[in-house]
Amino acid sequence: MFTLVVFGLLLQGLVVLASYPVQSLRNARCNGILPTPTYGVTGSLFTVCAEELIAAPVSRIYDTLIDFRNYHIWNSFVIDVKVPATVINPSDVSVGMSMDFTTQGLLPLLNSTSTEIVTVLSPGTDFAVNAWRSDDKLNGMFMAAEHPNVLTDAGNGLTRYVSWETYYLPGGVLLLTLQAQLKTQFIQQGKDLKKYVEGLN
Repeated sequence: MFTLVVFGLLLQGLVVLASYPVQSLRNARCNGILPTPTYGVTGSLFTVCAEELIAAPVSRIYDTLIDFRNYHIWNSFVIDVKVPATVINPSDVSVGMSMDFTTQGLLPLLNSTSTEIVTVLSPGTDFAVNAWRSDDKLNGMFMAAEHPNVLTDAGNGLTRYVSWETYYLPGGVLLLTLQAQLKTQFIQQGKDLKKYVEGLN
């Protein structure tokens, strides 16, 4: 285990400075390990992913995903997000912003918390991406994980939503036992989003 941790730290030292072009995520689908904007695929351990076709425009879904103050209204996985007091609307969110997530469904009878940092804000009408990464206070050197949401106009009033989180060595090893629960919650989160956004029509 010590060797694995050391090797993972060396890998993270290389990839934390790298970046993966957002445009290259346009055709991402839920299949295997997926890259993230900050870390790419180097040192990746596993990905959990969800995909939906949503009858709403790209821009509306994009804004809903970064309207963190209102996650409690529709999201049964991320039930609360604490953001800076100055962040009221989606337009107030900025790259580098820190926020605290409260999630449920991963551990029996317990909620879990994590600090996240916004890494990508790329709005658009036919293609948009937003993303955030875990803040382990070590610049991703131990618990590196990132969550992109990719939105693509699928035609006929539909948007393809592909949302995933990729976990990296060495810290991702600690979450391997929760992989099934994470996948279940990601899928449910996608269904929650679809129901909520389509209900705004």
